[in-house]
Amino acid sequence: MKTTTSPDDLAGFKDDRLVYIAKGNLAFVRLLTMFLVNSQGYRSVVVDKDELAAVVEKHRPDFLIIVDDIPLYDRLRSAVGARGVPFLLVTTSEMKPTPVPDLALGDQVWALKNDPADFLRVLRGLVPEPTAKRILCLDDSPTLLKHLKKTFAGTPYIIYTAEDGQAGLDMLPQVRPDLILVDIDMPIMDGLEFCRRVRSRDDLAEVPLIILSAKLDHETIVAGFEAGADEYLTKPFFPDELLNKIESYLVPPPARRQEHVLVVNDQPTVTHQLKLALASQGFEVTAAADPDQALAVAGREIPDLVISDADLKGLTGFQFCARMRDRTELQRIPFVLMTGQTSAGARKMGAKVGVTAYLTKPFTREGVVALVERILAERRSLRALEWQVVLASITSLAKALDERDAYTRFHSENVSRFAVAIGRKSGLNSAEIENLRLAGLLHDIGKIGIPDRVLHKPGKLTEEEFDQIKQHSRVGAEILKPIPGLDQVVSTILHHHERLDGRGYPAGLQSDDIPIPAQILAVADTFDALVTDRPYRQGLPREKAVAIMKEVSGSQLSPRFVKLFLEWLAESEWDDSVGQ
Repeated sequence: MKTTTSPDDLAGFKDDRLVYIAKGNLAFVRLLTMFLVNSQGYRSVVVDKDELAAVVEKHRPDFLIIVDDIPLYDRLRSAVGARGVPFLLVTTSEMKPTPVPDLALGDQVWALKNDPADFLRVLRGLVPEPTAKRILCLDDSPTLLKHLKKTFAGTPYIIYTAEDGQAGLDMLPQVRPDLILVDIDMPIMDGLEFCRRVRSRDDLAEVPLIILSAKLDHETIVAGFEAGADEYLTKPFFPDELLNKIESYLVPPPARRQEHVLVVNDQPTVTHQLKLALASQGFEVTAAADPDQALAVAGREIPDLVISDADLKGLTGFQFCARMRDRTELQRIPFVLMTGQTSAGARKMGAKVGVTAYLTKPFTREGVVALVERILAERRSLRALEWQVVLASITSLAKALDERDAYTRFHSENVSRFAVAIGRKSGLNSAEIENLRLAGLLHDIGKIGIPDRVLHKPGKLTEEEFDQIKQHSRVGAEILKPIPGLDQVVSTILHHHERLDGRGYPAGLQSDDIPIPAQILAVADTFDALVTDRPYRQGLPREKAVAIMKEVSGSQLSPRFVKLFLEWLAESEWDDSVGQ
C-alpha cells in the first residue's frame, strides 16, 4: 500500500491499482486505507482532487473512489481518461448523498454506516481480476450499454464503455482492449469509420471486432466486414448468443492441430478475418498476398488446405488453382475459392481446374471454420484409409519375412509386445505406445534384402556379411519413410541398434542422443534375441538372459528401460518356452 499527494509519485506504479480521492474527512481516508492494507490484492494511492484529472489522464486506474464530493464525480465522469473506469462514491454522512447523482454504468454509492464487509464486497465487484479480458463497448444508447453491463455481470470480463467512435478511439491506448463491440449508427464517428481506424493501427490488427447493429440490409453487412469487422450480430440479440461469440474469441484455443492452412488474398482485412477465425481453432495459418508468393510458400511448407480469393494480382482464382494442380506435390491439396457469387458456369470451370469448395462473401467465422473442418475431416479419413491399406500390406510383408525363418517366426510380435509393456511402464501416451507397437512389428523389415545364405548362416559371419546385416535398420527406415504419419516409427527403426557407449549402428549415437523409443525397442529386441533359438545357437534360459541384460545395462542398453522391462517380466505371465 502506498499513499501520496503528488502525481509524480505514481511513476513506479502499474496500471492495475486503486486511486483514492481525499476530500474533507481525512480520518475516514486513513481508516479506509488501513482497511485495504489488510485486504489482499488491493493497492491504493491518495491524490489531491485538484491534481486528480491529470493523474487519471496519465495513469489510468482500475477504478476511482471519491469521498463526499458529488461535483467532483460529475466533472470526472466526462474526462477522457476516466471513460470506462468504474467509480465508487463514499459518503461519511448518515444518509446517502442528496441528491444522488445520475450514476453512470457500473458506478456505486456506499455509506459509512453500512457493514464494512459489504464495502469489501462492493470493491471486489468493481475491481476485476488481473488476468481478466478487457472488452470495449461502443454504443450511443445508454439503455443498451446498461444491458451489456448486466449481461457481463459475473463473467471474467472487464467492460469499458463509450457512446461514440471518437471517444472509443481516445480510450484505446489506456484500455488496451482484448475485444471490441461496436454499433454502426453513432454520433461524431460511426462504427464503420471506427472499425477502419482500428484496423489501420498495427497494435490493434489482431483485436476481434464485433458489430452489434439493428441494420439488416445486405449492403451494410458487407460494408461492416469490409471495414474490418470479424462478426456482425443483429439487434436484438440473446445474452447467451453474445457471450458464446465472445468466448469463441477470448477463450484460449485448443491444442495446436497438425493442419496448415494457406490463405491467398491481397486484402489485409479479409486475410486478418480468416487468420483469426482459423487460428482461434488451433490451425496453423500462413498468408500470401499474390500467387507467386503463395506457390513459393506452398512449395516449402506443403499446406493441408488452400483458401484463395477469386481475384488475385494478375490471375483469377481459377487460373491460380490450375497452376497449383500443375505441380505434382500440390495436386491433391484441397482448394477453397472465395467469391461473391458462384454461377453454374463458374462451378463448371472450378470442377475443371480442381476447385474443392467455395466460400461465399461475406462469410461468417463459423462458416469458415465449419467448411475447413469438413474438408480436412474428409481428407483425414481418406489419409487414414490409405495409411491403413499401406501399413497392412507392409505388416503382412514383415510377417511373411518372419515366417520364412522358423527360428524367428514370432520375433517381431514378441518385440512389439515387450516394447509396448516398457512404454506403458514408462508413462508414454497412447500415440507413443502405438508407434512403439508398429516399430516392434516392422523393425526387421529391412532384412528383406539380405540373402538367405547370410541371414540363416549357422556359423560366424564374415565382416562383409555383418556389414550387410547392419544395413537392415537403414533399409527398413527407407522402406517406411514415404508413408505419412510414420516419422517416429521410422526414427525408432533406424536407431534401434544404437548403443549408449556409441558403438552401435548406423549413426554411432550415444546416450541421450538416441531417441527414447529406439532405446526401448533395443531392450525388447535384445531380450527376445537372447531367448530365441538361432541357426548358430539355442535360445538362452530366462535367468541367463536376464543376467546378460543386467550386464550390458549402462553400456549397450538403457538402465532405466532394462529395469522397467525386468519388472514387467517378473510381474507378467509371459512364457519363453513358446512363441507368443
